[in-house]
Amino acid sequence: MFAALTHFGQRRNPAELERLVQQAYPLFESQAEAGHAQLLQMLDGHPMDLATFLDGLLADSISTAPRHLIDQRKWLASDGGYSYQFQDECAALLDTYDIAFHQPAAAIDDDEQEQPSPGTRSGQPARLEGTREQAVVASIAASASQERIAVEAYAGTGKTYLVRMLQEHLPGGFTYVAPSQAQIHGYERAAGKSEPGQAFTLNGLAWRLLRGYARDAGMNYVPSIGVSELSLSEQAQLAGIGSIGNTRPEEVMRRLYAAIRSWCYTDDTALGTRHFLRSRVREPLEIPYYIAAAYRLWDAMFAKPPRAGRIFDIWHAQVAKWLVLQGACPSTSYGTLLVDEAHDLPPSWISLLGSYQSGCILMGDPHQKLQGYFSRPERFQSTAMLTSLRIGLGADRMIEQTLGLVPDRQMGEFRSARDHITRLRAYDSPRVMPDRGLRLYGNEWAMLEAALRLKAAQAPIGMLTASRQALEKSVRNASILFESLESWHGLQVNGCSTLDELVRKFNRQGLQSIVRLFERGFTAANFTELATYTQQSAHAELTLGLIDHSKNLEFDTVALSPCCYEDASRQRGFLPVHASYLGMSRARHELWVPGDTLDRLHDLNAAGASDLT
Repeated sequence: MFAALTHFGQRRNPAELERLVQQAYPLFESQAEAGHAQLLQMLDGHPMDLATFLDGLLADSISTAPRHLIDQRKWLASDGGYSYQFQDECAALLDTYDIAFHQPAAAIDDDEQEQPSPGTRSGQPARLEGTREQAVVASIAASASQERIAVEAYAGTGKTYLVRMLQEHLPGGFTYVAPSQAQIHGYERAAGKSEPGQAFTLNGLAWRLLRGYARDAGMNYVPSIGVSELSLSEQAQLAGIGSIGNTRPEEVMRRLYAAIRSWCYTDDTALGTRHFLRSRVREPLEIPYYIAAAYRLWDAMFAKPPRAGRIFDIWHAQVAKWLVLQGACPSTSYGTLLVDEAHDLPPSWISLLGSYQSGCILMGDPHQKLQGYFSRPERFQSTAMLTSLRIGLGADRMIEQTLGLVPDRQMGEFRSARDHITRLRAYDSPRVMPDRGLRLYGNEWAMLEAALRLKAAQAPIGMLTASRQALEKSVRNASILFESLESWHGLQVNGCSTLDELVRKFNRQGLQSIVRLFERGFTAANFTELATYTQQSAHAELTLGLIDHSKNLEFDTVALSPCCYEDASRQRGFLPVHASYLGMSRARHELWVPGDTLDRLHDLNAAGASDLT
């Protein structure tokens, strides 16, 4: 305390500060009463609470020691004095570990085959420069490469580094799996083309598993994965789907697809009433007819059609569900499967991967799951990585307080890297948000409004690709509603199918300026001009994006706009704490949030709990 208060009065460099602690220690030990009086006198000159005092130290890059080192009395030397190694221990986050990779018994080559098959590696030791948590995960995978392991890891804990190491050294081959093609490209850039292994999206792996099952089962047809090439009317005709009540076949098909999707994201073996809760079926007496029609569509999706091409909308979740219902067991030809972003996997994928016999690692962050609820895979050994190498001191407390609001928190305390500061900036007005780094939004229309304002000011800006594409689709559909002034069959904007619905929704969100924008004739062509502007600003210091598109990103500076809370939760259905944590954990050096962030999240949590009851 003496050293810290002295530093507050006149800043000293770290070496001087440590020498001061070392010199003061024996004096306070031998003259406790005088030391106490000295501290009281010094405190009179610093009328502040503890939190303000600690924040002031952080601003000068001085932090308190890790709690576990204090509990272990690491500051105490063997002779009873101050330990000269204490500062080194506080800073020792990374270490060197030797990991021994073992060739699985079933894969050991006999006398007739001395060399491993192409794409595989013999077991070999590897050196890991990382955290103890990374070393634990690597050791588990290395000692039992054919086991099933679930790794729950906070943002920035070094998952990418760990994946690359496992890819290089796991024997028996390696396949990386991720939800999107963008993540595959990121993985390939990090791993390098010279490394062994292959990489697939979930859709790509689903198609390969489906093709393998069809071959083994003697099927003469493998459905294509993707969006149908036919209209809903044509699909309904091929599946034998007609009108139900007063609902036309096209709308019936939409409701059936919604119900099937809902079913595929559960572990239910049969379609039921609860899967139609969000499909706009309002008449209970019609539910049995919808269930029967859904089964007809489901059978048609995986049967050989009378014509070529992509007949029905089929995605990885439907394929995984179908394979599980068939009792399929995936081929072991992929070596160790490592599935990234595994927290978003539906139960059917968990079940399918749980039957894989050549080693499977699920890697994810349960608190980055924006919709639905996470459940731990029962057939997998679980371990965790809790120390973020991205988030430094300062913002770590905000992130831990945010995670503390999760009603069903799955993981332990969030710990930060202690080798740098991530400054927390609380703002009262969005106008003071920085014009650099990544600025996140929970509402695409608020992002559009900001982008147009910045473009008018000739400020160079960029926009996340996925966010630009999502906004372009919303603008195009909204333009159709505003131009036609009537319902356009099959078109929806933010869940609204009529202009009146959309205008009411904009007004509830305080986006009257967007209504006026479209009334003045803003069209998709105007948005194309804006999109071109953002793409031409190659060296823009400020990037705009939607909060759900920030996964796997890291920026020196990150700012969360006010709409990242209420709009992301109430309008887009995201879990508010999870969405906020996702955005906050993108920052490395500076994090900007509204000053009432925790109050907002507490209120949204309470409102969500009230809705459930």
